[in-house]
Amino acid sequence: MRKGLLVAAALGSTACEIYANPSPAVCPGKPVASFSFLGSQTAASCAFAGPSGQANTSFAFTGTVAFGADGGSSACLSQDVPQARLNLGTHSENFLDVSSNDTGAALNGCSCPTSVTLGIEQEITGDVLYGDGGTPAAFDGGMTTTVTAGYADGGSAGTVCCGSTLEDGGCSCGLPCTISYTMTGTTTLSPEGGALGSPAPSPAR
Repeated sequence: MRKGLLVAAALGSTACEIYANPSPAVCPGKPVASFSFLGSQTAASCAFAGPSGQANTSFAFTGTVAFGADGGSSACLSQDVPQARLNLGTHSENFLDVSSNDTGAALNGCSCPTSVTLGIEQEITGDVLYGDGGTPAAFDGGMTTTVTAGYADGGSAGTVCCGSTLEDGGCSCGLPCTISYTMTGTTTLSPEGGALGSPAPSPAR
């Protein structure tokens, strides 16, 4: 696949990066904090999402959360690796809802006509949690990765993409499909870039 989504359809990468930029991208807006994120798969409708499949069952990465510098509702979550896409969206107080997407993925055992393109979208939602003194301490949320097949004009390709034929004659690719993860984090840097002393553990979700 043309790697790039930060995370976890994870088709062959630590936390599914869809590489698009030559260096780590910096979120616009005012940094809230940098976090050490952990994710664990909780549910999946994708045939390739099992323990031996292409989608990671867990992931880990560091990244930064930023909110609109002017006090607006914009939000961003970055991944601190070269070429990873930014996850952009909005926030309401401490809750953020951000996403990123790309096309050109490839799935093992899933054959699509040249007129059909596979797409991956990831949505991350969750709360920035604050400790004593109002210092960002943790992130508690989740991520959903959606894999779709579509035509260039935007129409859904559905089961036009097929893998091996099932006993009932259906296709094993089963697109569109989703993979869900819990996603928690602990702070590693303050907004000013200084190391935090004892960040609170991220709560279970």
